[in-house]
Amino acid sequence: MTATRFAARTRARRPLVHMLAACALSLGIPLAAQAASLTPEQTVDVYLGAIVNNDAAKVEQFNATVRATADPKDAENMALPANMYGEMREQMLQQMLASMPDSGRKALAPSLDSMLVAYTGALQRSQCKATGVKRAPRAGGKGQELATVDFECKVADVTPPGDEAMKAGKNAKTDPQRFAAAKTMFTGVARAFNDAPVSRRITGQVEMVGSDSKGWTTDSPESLLKPVVDALFGPVVAAVAASQQ
Repeated sequence: MTATRFAARTRARRPLVHMLAACALSLGIPLAAQAASLTPEQTVDVYLGAIVNNDAAKVEQFNATVRATADPKDAENMALPANMYGEMREQMLQQMLASMPDSGRKALAPSLDSMLVAYTGALQRSQCKATGVKRAPRAGGKGQELATVDFECKVADVTPPGDEAMKAGKNAKTDPQRFAAAKTMFTGVARAFNDAPVSRRITGQVEMVGSDSKGWTTDSPESLLKPVVDALFGPVVAAVAASQQ
């Protein structure tokens, strides 16, 4: 694929930053394990610390539960990596670079990687906790209950880069100009993530099933991460859309 064809395809796609947000939800999040002898709120606090913050102690607590409760042949696939965001960042970087020509990869890899480092760093700075729960019996659940757990997070309040960065590629006519514009945008977005204060409050919910004696689990762990991802990337996606008008 030539660089010009790459540029044309990129303009036709949804914004790159939107794809980035989607990638974060599609990589490296196994079904949550059954956490024994914890309330639903305590279980969600463990999951938030492990999945959103990749906190080492919470990851170990999560994985210890996996080892204790899961089928041994499934445990390895269910465990969270100690460096989940490092692995996720590398996967995202390789996915994005794979769609670029050689010249684009060489020109943009460093600035794209810096943006991903800033993005995952902003995710990890989030401060989340469970705030309440509503329980209901589970029909035919043999003593199990359903629990809807509310949680709240303080996340990075991202201010997108200004027009100079976001509209840098609007009048680009050559591939070097397009690559330079993309580098300007990636650098600006990275700075926005790094500089954002952790001050925006968001809320979310996750559905759990289980009991206090035998533990709780969820089959939708993405419910814990999606509100944070949306809060971080929403302003950037909106700024990209506005810059293309």
